[in-house]
Amino acid sequence: MKSIIKSLLIIVAVTAVAGGATYAYFFDEETSTGNTFTAGTLDLKVDGKDGSAIGHISEDNVVPAVQWHGEEYDHQFVLKNAGTVPGHVTYTIKNVKNWENGCNDPEAKANDITCGTGSDQGELGTQSQLKMTFQLNTPPYGYSQDVFPVTEGVSYTPGAYHLNPGETKNVYIRSWLISGPNNNIVQGDKLEFDIEFRLDQDV
Repeated sequence: MKSIIKSLLIIVAVTAVAGGATYAYFFDEETSTGNTFTAGTLDLKVDGKDGSAIGHISEDNVVPAVQWHGEEYDHQFVLKNAGTVPGHVTYTIKNVKNWENGCNDPEAKANDITCGTGSDQGELGTQSQLKMTFQLNTPPYGYSQDVFPVTEGVSYTPGAYHLNPGETKNVYIRSWLISGPNNNIVQGDKLEFDIEFRLDQDV
């Protein structure tokens, strides 16, 4: 019996050595060290600034355009992508207020029925009489489908408004009051609004 057990132990030992020998191959190891990931940045500067301290549009004594290229009001913003990722710009009209500022005689005769002092009673924006167009890098002496009314929530993402990292482009805004049979209804009214400039990553 002892001889049988001894023989079994020898067989097990030999098998273990043989099994271990199966994995005795050559190898070489190399290590890649210092691997890092750094997130890119999107940083839109308008007129060289962040936040709401950028330039603004202010026009007084606005009158209707006699023709398509009549009385127009221009403004320029300078946009820069100060980040490291390319992106595209979207403009959104926000916080629209239409001040009535009371009614004079021509307004009353034009059937202006609000004639109050609230920020939602004027007609300069509510009847889409004031139009705007955004154009890139050249003064907007022509017009295209880029024209839109100054009303709450209007958002516009022109395909050409792409900004590479470090790139600067001039945006020209032209606005005008369209001429029509009922222009008198906006006499003395005041339109206030914000333009939100947004830079989104290109996908």
